[in-house]
Amino acid sequence: MKTKLRKSLSVIMTAVMLISVFAGMNISFAATSGDFKYSVLSDGTAEITDYTGSAANLTIPSTIEGYTVTSIGDYAFSYCDSLTSVTIPDCVKSIGNSAFYSCQNLVSVSIPDSVTSIGNSAFSYCDSLTSATIPDCVACIGDRTFNSCSNLTSVKIGNSVTKVGDYAFYDCFRLKSIRIPDSVTELGSNVFYGCDSLTSVIIGRGVTSIDKFSFPSSLCNLKTVYYTSTRTQWNNILIRSYNDALINANIIFNYVVYEPATEPTTEPTTEPTTAPTTEPKPTTEPTTEPTTEPTTEPTTEPTTEPTTEPTTEPTTEPTTEPTSEPTTQPTTKPTTEPTTEPVYTLGDIDGNGKITAADARVALRISAKLENGTENQLLAADTDKNGKITASDARKILRVAANLDKF
Repeated sequence: MKTKLRKSLSVIMTAVMLISVFAGMNISFAATSGDFKYSVLSDGTAEITDYTGSAANLTIPSTIEGYTVTSIGDYAFSYCDSLTSVTIPDCVKSIGNSAFYSCQNLVSVSIPDSVTSIGNSAFSYCDSLTSATIPDCVACIGDRTFNSCSNLTSVKIGNSVTKVGDYAFYDCFRLKSIRIPDSVTELGSNVFYGCDSLTSVIIGRGVTSIDKFSFPSSLCNLKTVYYTSTRTQWNNILIRSYNDALINANIIFNYVVYEPATEPTTEPTTEPTTAPTTEPKPTTEPTTEPTTEPTTEPTTEPTTEPTTEPTTEPTTEPTTEPTSEPTTQPTTKPTTEPTTEPVYTLGDIDGNGKITAADARVALRISAKLENGTENQLLAADTDKNGKITASDARKILRVAANLDKF
């Protein structure tokens, strides 16, 4: 009798444990509706997990088969090259990791105020994306959210964001200015690494730490920082190493941001009090450029060209031109060009014998016309051998560097 009772109690306990385990699990059921694959979550809402269509202008449905769409899953729209614009319905609360990764032709995306979280790399390598607005309800901009968006020029960050993740705007070559609101307390590492066009930034009073390489002087042309608090509070910010561009910038303290206005209308109201003491940089920059160009160009060009041409041409033309030109030119060009031109390895743009992410970055800069490569570099970067360097070449090199692909 006792044995039977123990067995019964054991079965009951096992059943209770199983029920409690399954009750805590987020069980979902996968299904397909038209061009969308989705999962029905345990709360009775839907998450889009994949898109198989080819639309250019896409409006994501608010309901699928009667289920309210509340989430866009990881990689749901990744590599959708047909997309040029996307409208997300105001019932969506979360955008997953790499949700729109490498949508090369995506120009605009409308993110509603209902969204509270945006995953890592959500819009990485969206080469055509020109602007983005982070809603006020989002608390964190994930790592690499806009990594290598080479045409991104403007971003509006919502007033609830408290952290900007690592590499969030890494290699956004055309990003010119950005405002970090007072709600932000932390800037991760390498946030603005490679933002060559970034010349000014507004930093809110809430920032307490800026991690390394966020504003490196070699890869960021930051000139002016508009800080919304005092010099004393600025000195209390933990600024880690390799942020030379930030440290050496012209900092304007107690800057007031007027929401309806733009920077040009607010600058004149605050500048008179601080500008006379802090604006020496704009006056030094113009003086350096004119002094270097006139001194170097006039001295080098006149000295080399006039001295060599008159001395060689008169002496060689009468006596040696008929004999030397036909003999030297044909012999030198065929010997030098064929030997130097083919010396390259596909993908190895810097010629160091290995293919790394640094090669992909150079290819991306060449495609964005921010850098002119040598003839051998252009040959090494043209992975699809179509005669032009594009972002797809950079992506191919990056995949090869990560051992995800090969030439």
